[in-house]
Amino acid sequence: MEPQKHDVVALEAVARRPTSTSSCRPTSSCRPILSPPLMPMTVLERRGSYLLLMSAGTNTRTSMVRLHRNAVFVVERQNWVDAAHNAAFLPADVVLSTPVGRELTTWAAPMLEASKELCMPALLSLKLFWLALRTTTIASLSGVQALGSTFMEEGSNSLISNNGRSSNVNGGASGNGNKNSTNNGS
Repeated sequence: MEPQKHDVVALEAVARRPTSTSSCRPTSSCRPILSPPLMPMTVLERRGSYLLLMSAGTNTRTSMVRLHRNAVFVVERQNWVDAAHNAAFLPADVVLSTPVGRELTTWAAPMLEASKELCMPALLSLKLFWLALRTTTIASLSGVQALGSTFMEEGSNSLISNNGRSSNVNGGASGNGNKNSTNNGS
């Protein structure tokens, strides 16, 4: 997937270097820019085949680096559905991150699990009913469409080939009703 602005990316395997074999280790005097190597980075800008990436460091520092597009892969792409989902659950996340919220979570977790187990047969039955209804609707619409196209085709063929008159048994369109008449050219 081609990285776009605001995508979350990480380094490809060819761009990562194991810290055990690296000459620049976090304990030595030089510090690697991207530590750990699989740290997610956000695409800030794209110019040609190069990306300007920002990563949040471990000590609340942010670092920016410009890398070639082939050195990274897309981990996550945010769209409006994800943003709406995150915005909807933000108040619950705030409440549940407090000590009272954590206590409430540990107290309510067994009841939520039990209610989920009790509701599962009804949810599965509803899903099965929905799939059956959808299949029936699609099949019915296909049948109606086939029937309609057959009637339309049959009606247009009979009007075109017979010019509004009934044909005789021999397949001629003489219209005089005489089955034994022949056309000699006279």
